[in-house]
Amino acid sequence: MTILKQGRRDAEHIMGEGPGTLSREAILITAGAALPPGQVLGIVTTTGHYAPYDKDNTDGSEDAAAVLYAGIPASAEVRTGAATVRHAELNGALLTGFDEEARPALEARQLIVR
Repeated sequence: MTILKQGRRDAEHIMGEGPGTLSREAILITAGAALPPGQVLGIVTTTGHYAPYDKDNTDGSEDAAAVLYAGIPASAEVRTGAATVRHAELNGALLTGFDEEARPALEARQLIVR
């Protein structure tokens, strides 16, 4: 018997959001590894591009600012994507890269992690 395992689904981490697309924005994401839906993101100060949040960085991405809506593939080029940037309730167990130090920065953007 073959068992298939489904990966994370787009937007699976969203428990509730503003009507329509109020909570989401089209964004530019730095080149790099594939990112899953629910990846916590920060904004690189010099470019304005989003990158995976890492509290140890010093380029601006150490401040959580958004959560990736849908997964994106790896690329050596800047990528486009969609992110939840405001007015949403998120399932913390389904977020990638989330830590308690990210919580206040996300809450300031009205992104509430449960």
